[in-house]
Amino acid sequence: MNKHKTKVIFRKYPNGEIIALFPEIYESWGCCLSYRHIEQHGGASVMITQFTKKATPEEYQSLLEELTAIGYNVEICHKFTAKMRQNLFIGMEDLKDEDNHSDYSKTVVSEDLR
Repeated sequence: MNKHKTKVIFRKYPNGEIIALFPEIYESWGCCLSYRHIEQHGGASVMITQFTKKATPEEYQSLLEELTAIGYNVEICHKFTAKMRQNLFIGMEDLKDEDNHSDYSKTVVSEDLR
Protein backbone atom coordinates (compact mmCIF):
# COMPACT_ATOMS: atom_id res chain seq x y z
CA MET A 1 0.00 0.00 0.00
CA ASN A 2 1.11 3.53 -0.74
CA LYS A 3 2.41 5.30 2.39
CA HIS A 4 1.23 8.71 1.11
CA LYS A 5 -2.32 9.46 2.24
CA THR A 6 -4.68 10.51 -0.53
CA LYS A 7 -7.63 12.68 0.43
CA VAL A 8 -10.91 11.28 -0.91
CA ILE A 9 -14.48 12.57 -0.77
CA PHE A 10 -17.26 10.06 -1.47
CA ARG A 11 -20.41 11.43 -3.13
CA LYS A 12 -23.66 9.82 -4.27
CA TYR A 13 -25.43 10.60 -7.56
CA PRO A 14 -29.25 10.76 -7.62
CA ASN A 15 -29.25 7.30 -9.30
CA GLY A 16 -27.36 5.85 -6.31
CA GLU A 17 -23.95 5.53 -7.97
CA ILE A 18 -21.02 6.39 -5.71
CA ILE A 19 -18.05 8.43 -6.92
CA ALA A 20 -14.73 9.01 -5.15
CA LEU A 21 -13.31 12.49 -5.63
CA PHE A 22 -9.62 13.24 -5.18
CA PRO A 23 -9.88 16.96 -4.34
CA GLU A 24 -6.15 17.62 -4.41
CA ILE A 25 -5.31 15.81 -7.65
CA TYR A 26 -5.64 17.90 -10.79
CA GLU A 27 -7.18 16.09 -13.77
CA SER A 28 -8.13 18.78 -16.29
CA TRP A 29 -9.34 22.38 -16.36
CA GLY A 30 -11.90 22.77 -13.56
CA CYS A 31 -11.76 19.08 -12.66
CA CYS A 32 -10.16 16.89 -10.04
CA LEU A 33 -9.39 13.21 -10.44
CA SER A 34 -12.23 10.83 -9.62
CA TYR A 35 -12.88 7.09 -9.48
CA ARG A 36 -15.99 4.96 -10.00
CA HIS A 37 -16.51 1.19 -10.06
CA ILE A 38 -17.38 1.03 -13.75
CA GLU A 39 -15.53 3.90 -15.42
CA GLN A 40 -12.61 3.82 -12.97
CA HIS A 41 -10.35 6.93 -13.13
CA GLY A 42 -11.53 10.10 -14.83
CA GLY A 43 -12.15 13.77 -14.28
CA ALA A 44 -14.97 15.28 -12.25
CA SER A 45 -15.99 18.92 -12.10
CA VAL A 46 -15.40 20.62 -8.79
CA MET A 47 -19.06 21.66 -9.04
CA ILE A 48 -20.20 18.02 -8.72
CA THR A 49 -21.23 18.61 -5.12
CA GLN A 50 -24.15 20.73 -6.35
CA PHE A 51 -25.96 17.70 -7.79
CA THR A 52 -24.67 14.87 -5.59
CA LYS A 53 -25.09 14.09 -1.90
CA LYS A 54 -22.62 12.99 0.74
CA ALA A 55 -22.34 9.20 0.66
CA THR A 56 -22.63 7.27 3.92
CA PRO A 57 -19.91 4.84 5.03
CA GLU A 58 -22.21 1.93 4.16
CA GLU A 59 -22.76 3.35 0.67
CA TYR A 60 -19.09 3.94 -0.14
CA GLN A 61 -17.62 0.88 1.61
CA SER A 62 -17.19 -1.25 -1.53
CA LEU A 63 -15.59 1.64 -3.46
CA LEU A 64 -13.25 2.32 -0.53
CA GLU A 65 -12.25 -1.36 -0.55
CA GLU A 66 -11.59 -1.20 -4.30
CA LEU A 67 -9.42 1.90 -3.92
CA THR A 68 -7.46 0.24 -1.12
CA ALA A 69 -7.03 -2.92 -3.21
CA ILE A 70 -5.43 -0.94 -6.05
CA GLY A 71 -2.97 0.75 -3.69
CA TYR A 72 -4.54 3.92 -2.35
CA ASN A 73 -3.99 4.86 1.30
CA VAL A 74 -7.23 6.79 1.72
CA GLU A 75 -7.83 9.70 4.04
CA ILE A 76 -11.58 10.26 4.02
CA CYS A 77 -12.71 13.89 3.88
CA HIS A 78 -16.32 14.94 4.11
CA LYS A 79 -16.43 18.07 2.03
CA PHE A 80 -14.63 19.86 -0.76
CA THR A 81 -13.32 22.90 1.08
CA ALA A 82 -12.60 26.31 -0.38
CA LYS A 83 -8.92 25.72 0.40
CA MET A 84 -8.96 22.47 -1.63
CA ARG A 85 -10.56 24.28 -4.58
CA GLN A 86 -8.04 27.12 -4.29
CA ASN A 87 -5.11 24.70 -4.29
CA LEU A 88 -6.55 22.81 -7.25
CA PHE A 89 -6.91 26.04 -9.24
CA ILE A 90 -3.38 27.12 -8.28
CA GLY A 91 -2.21 23.82 -9.77
CA MET A 92 -4.16 24.63 -12.94
CA GLU A 93 -2.54 28.06 -13.23
CA ASP A 94 0.91 26.48 -12.88
CA LEU A 95 0.12 24.37 -15.95
CA LYS A 96 -1.46 27.11 -18.05
CA ASP A 97 1.48 27.50 -20.42
CA GLU A 98 2.36 23.81 -20.75
CA ASP A 99 1.72 22.02 -24.06
CA ASN A 100 0.93 18.57 -22.65
CA HIS A 101 -1.15 18.39 -19.48
CA SER A 102 -1.46 14.60 -19.32
CA ASP A 103 1.78 14.24 -17.37
CA TYR A 104 0.37 16.45 -14.63
CA SER A 105 -2.78 14.50 -13.74
CA LYS A 106 -1.22 13.42 -10.45
CA THR A 107 -0.21 16.86 -9.16
CA VAL A 108 -0.81 16.68 -5.41
CA VAL A 109 -1.01 19.54 -2.96
CA SER A 110 0.39 18.18 0.26
CA GLU A 111 -1.10 20.58 2.81
CA ASP A 112 -3.30 19.00 5.48
CA LEU A 113 -6.72 20.59 5.01
CA ARG A 114 -8.81 18.88 7.67
